[in-house]
Amino acid sequence: SKGINFNEIVIRNEKNGKPLIKLMNETKKNVEKKFNKKKYKISVSLSDEDNYAVAFVAISLWKKN
Repeated sequence: SKGINFNEIVIRNEKNGKPLIKLMNETKKNVEKKFNKKKYKISVSLSDEDNYAVAFVAISLWKKN
């Protein structure tokens, strides 16, 4: 897992219903350390149908100015 604990990743909803990932505790610290000197954005897409669910997560990186 290299410092990522799935119990420290929370999915919330924005007011408009869009899903949002929130990192907590050591997982947040480890991700910020991993992407040192870079801005990052984590996006998530969720979908479900009957007994199945799928999530797609993308991490965008860019250098800080």
